[in-house]
Amino acid sequence: MTPTFDIAIIGAGAVGCAIARELARYELNIVLLEANPDVGMGTSKASTAIWHTGFDAKPGSLEARLMRRSYALMDPFMPEAGIPHERLGAILIAWNQEQLDALPALRQKAHENGVLDVEIMSAEEIRRREPHIRPGFLGGLFVPGEGILCTYSVPLACATQAVVNGVVLMTNFRVKEIREERAGYLITSNEDSLHTRWIINAAGLYSDEINRMFGHQVYTVTPRRGQLIVYDKLARPLVNHVLLPVPTAKTKGVLISPTVYGNILLGPTAEDLPDKTATQTTTDGLEMLLGKGREILPQLLDGCARLVPPGDVAALASALRETLEQPEASRAMAAKARARCLENYTMAHVGATLREVIRKVAPGLK
Repeated sequence: MTPTFDIAIIGAGAVGCAIARELARYELNIVLLEANPDVGMGTSKASTAIWHTGFDAKPGSLEARLMRRSYALMDPFMPEAGIPHERLGAILIAWNQEQLDALPALRQKAHENGVLDVEIMSAEEIRRREPHIRPGFLGGLFVPGEGILCTYSVPLACATQAVVNGVVLMTNFRVKEIREERAGYLITSNEDSLHTRWIINAAGLYSDEINRMFGHQVYTVTPRRGQLIVYDKLARPLVNHVLLPVPTAKTKGVLISPTVYGNILLGPTAEDLPDKTATQTTTDGLEMLLGKGREILPQLLDGCARLVPPGDVAALASALRETLEQPEASRAMAAKARARCLENYTMAHVGATLREVIRKVAPGLK
């Protein structure tokens, strides 16, 4: 017998799972549909994992209102749900006079959005806080409320609370057809079908395709791929805050950020593509990110290694060939890498980092 629900939510990413969690408070029969084998496996898993204050949104816009509301809601929710997070603060770095001149307007925008602790920071203060940044910056904007979180845990926690409170989760349910009926809709996948009175479209990257199943052609989602580089935990002592460029009209640019797992994240790229499944990394993308990273933080793989995209056999073969055919350059690279390790990653350095972590999480511990 085909089951019947009051509400069907299509898409179990961060948005769909949060909607399911909220609606689970009411006496409703709800189903959460996900095309993948688990929740949060689409765009939600691939964000830069920033807990954003919304300081740079257009004042008065829907985005600004939702960012401020979500920031306040996430503050108590993350400890409640056991979601790893840390409020590190972010620094927007101005590398030229034009960017420096843009900082007062960005501060004013933040204040209009209710983020009142945002202030302009001198080059001297940035150097004190971030001693590893390449010299040459003129100043910056400090946003104390910016933080980092676990991007995987948010949809998982929301879905868990929703299911505990009666929501039905159906994974591997890729919607193929939506047919209107007298009392609602019939939703069909390759193997299953269900009836529902209402449908909430939270399909993210594929929301335009779900929309067209209702006969609407209102919008098209153009996928924008963002490639990222994740550095080993040995690089964590290089960065103390989320480091941001001064944003442009198209993108917020390439950031360098710690992760809640102790890594360093560099990225993303911003590539408009016709293929929604094109999630692979590319040599050009990684080289661009490495270049941007070196401009900000020279110690990120600065002449210490050759980086190739995962699964790119040709690129790996080329890197190995260069290593063998250029022995002097390879020996110099190895020496530089060893010197870097001795300078930053000895047991003494690791011990100091561990003591600092303990001081932050357990300040009363002796």
